[in-house]
Amino acid sequence: MIKQSKVIAEAFSIDPYKVMANNPLIVRAEGCWLYDELDRRYFDSSGGSGAVNLGHQHPDIVSAIKQQAERLLHTGWNVPNDKRNELVQKLGQFAPYDDCAILLAVSGTEAAEAALKVARAATGRTAVIAFDRAFHGKSTGALGVTWRPSFRTYSTFDREQHLTVPYPLEGIGDSASVTAEQCLEQLSSVLRQADMRRQLPAAMIMEPIQVSEGIHPAGPAFLQQAVDIARSFGIIVIFDEIYTGFGRVGAKFYCDRTGIIPDLLMIGKGLGNGVPISAVLGSSAIMNAMPPGHHSSTFAANPLSCAAGTAVLDVMNETSIWNNAEKVGSQLMHSLERLRQSSGIISKPRGEGLLIGFDMLDNEGNASPAKARLFADLAMDRGILLRWGGYSGSTIKVTPPLTMNQAELDFLSSSFTDIADVIQAKEN
Repeated sequence: MIKQSKVIAEAFSIDPYKVMANNPLIVRAEGCWLYDELDRRYFDSSGGSGAVNLGHQHPDIVSAIKQQAERLLHTGWNVPNDKRNELVQKLGQFAPYDDCAILLAVSGTEAAEAALKVARAATGRTAVIAFDRAFHGKSTGALGVTWRPSFRTYSTFDREQHLTVPYPLEGIGDSASVTAEQCLEQLSSVLRQADMRRQLPAAMIMEPIQVSEGIHPAGPAFLQQAVDIARSFGIIVIFDEIYTGFGRVGAKFYCDRTGIIPDLLMIGKGLGNGVPISAVLGSSAIMNAMPPGHHSSTFAANPLSCAAGTAVLDVMNETSIWNNAEKVGSQLMHSLERLRQSSGIISKPRGEGLLIGFDMLDNEGNASPAKARLFADLAMDRGILLRWGGYSGSTIKVTPPLTMNQAELDFLSSSFTDIADVIQAKEN
């Protein structure tokens, strides 16, 4: 066991997705803070990979989980329970659909699998169109619409069933930009060709803001036009709001913020605030196209997760926490923009609410993965847990709990400035 544990730790230390070797061993948490075995605290600017929107150990959610654990832990997906019924009712009211049907699942990647099945059932077609730099999960079906080739190394599926088109991108340094106009032109061209071959896809799946590969917003104008193009060919539009949902972008969902409502909506992460749960939402006309039992999971809609999700929705409705995400996120964006202008070592910050990213730049203004790693290591030294990466390996990702207060914002902003000063001093 000791040898195996050592191997696992070493594998993680070289993980390109930044599970850093000097990460602390976390034993407890509260609000925006994590505590290690020596009771040192760290500001969680990752927010549990964007899942703990209401902060760690929120008392209402912990209480709901404790009470449910004493009553009923599990029934199986095909045996109803009271907490499932309660969650479905409250989630349907929270969702952006008048006639909302809900398919509950366990993880984000399972939600992707389910959404694709529903779209295929509704259209009778099988192909799917996705976007460059997309991330929708690492299970086999979801990998078919996930961009990064290395993730697909050990998975098998028919890539001929999947079409890919570009997603808007603001170039960094010597990397080329991709305009919304170019993307829309390519989308139209690909679908026209597919139509002529009588091989139109069942669905178009997209993230309103791409997160995994660097936090890249497409903008509402692009999204609306892309949706209109897809629908003109009778294609089901799926929004993956696993990351952008539950207040993170300054609204309940990104589609609420823009009024661009997809045919199917994938949600997860913030719904459980740390407890695994996800779902696919949509109108009953589309959702019910897939016969009952064609997608199921042993732990889907289990009472414990449903109790957590119900408590999350109650707190969300009571607090409208997305307003704080909008307010604090705007202040952080302004602080980062000032840092960009004064230091020249970071790119223009981008994002919405408390979904923010920026890239570290070298002396020529190009993306610098080395500086991103250094920035994250220096942040850890100051008690801040940061994640970095993206398609260029240079993006710093800031997705803290939406409960972040002014004092915590000031701490984060001043720390970022201090870190930039240290990096500049090292270069001089």
